[in-house]
Amino acid sequence: MDIELTNEQRERLENALLAAFDLNNLSRMLLLKLGFNIRQELDVAKGLKFIVTDLVTLAEDGWLDKLLLAADDYRNGQSSKLKAVIGELLLKRPQKESSEIVPVRDPLDITRLEKVVNKRAPFIPFTEFMTKLGGASTRICRIEYPEGQPQGTGWLVGPDLVLTAYHVVEKIHKEENGYNYADICCRFDYDGVQAPKGRPCGLLKDWLEAHSPYGVADLKPNNGEPAKEELDFALVRLDEEVGEDLFPNGNRRGWFEVHENAPVMMENDFVIIPQHPQGRTLELAFGQALQYNRTANRIQYDTNTEHGSSGSPCFNSSMVPFALHHAGGPAEQLDYNQGVPLRQIIRFLKDRNIPSFWKS
Repeated sequence: MDIELTNEQRERLENALLAAFDLNNLSRMLLLKLGFNIRQELDVAKGLKFIVTDLVTLAEDGWLDKLLLAADDYRNGQSSKLKAVIGELLLKRPQKESSEIVPVRDPLDITRLEKVVNKRAPFIPFTEFMTKLGGASTRICRIEYPEGQPQGTGWLVGPDLVLTAYHVVEKIHKEENGYNYADICCRFDYDGVQAPKGRPCGLLKDWLEAHSPYGVADLKPNNGEPAKEELDFALVRLDEEVGEDLFPNGNRRGWFEVHENAPVMMENDFVIIPQHPQGRTLELAFGQALQYNRTANRIQYDTNTEHGSSGSPCFNSSMVPFALHHAGGPAEQLDYNQGVPLRQIIRFLKDRNIPSFWKS
């Protein structure tokens, strides 16, 4: 939700956060509720007052409402200053002018706070959503090796760059069972009917631009948390710029825009995952965000996935990618699936001076 703050509102909001949190609790709240690692994202040496100013500035990029609700939830609704700011910014937002006669509301009743959750699920223009969804369908590929044997899903983040889960291409990287880069096929437009099926594309000999392995904790979740550099992703270079393909209607295939400050998610946010489950044609699954792990390098959701879905993009309700799907929950639970936040992946790439394909 986009909220434009006046100077007076910004001051009241910052004062409310300063009154409710010290640095340790602010850091813990952001990590647990929003997957936001304040020690990675902001300069904590500045002091709490300036940290809060920088935090609010960042949150104005579409997630100020989440910051407010997460802070209030963490404080169990006991901060009167936070309640007042939430009431002002979320519950009493001005409405568009209308010719209809609307009854005058009573003064703010803070017990209506629970209704704010619906304000975080905005109406989405149907045509805009369908256009984005249609474009997405041409930018997602089925990853196969040997050719014709589906292993996972990938998605274009540049004209010839595909992002997927590392474990999908691990055998190619390690050349296990005699596999090498020439055995892999990224198949776009797969519909399971036409022959030849879809738009196949191979890899360059120097195909692996960057990667990060999965962790032992991904295989055995009771063994703690994945290390900060265990992000289970691979950035793969194709042998042609498939993203520049032109369709008969004149449209270009294109690729997904990935943002350095990818969307911040919180519990119950809408999660959309287009994927090739079990190697089938592209399918769509809907669900909700659940929670982050303790180090915020994994996000859990209840969106359905299957074998072959690893490497798929995870979108919010505005069809903006926020994570890379990489695994299901532990076998004995099977009550969630999980992805790797794109913010973590981009930070990993920046730290290693990988040429940028993302938007700042």
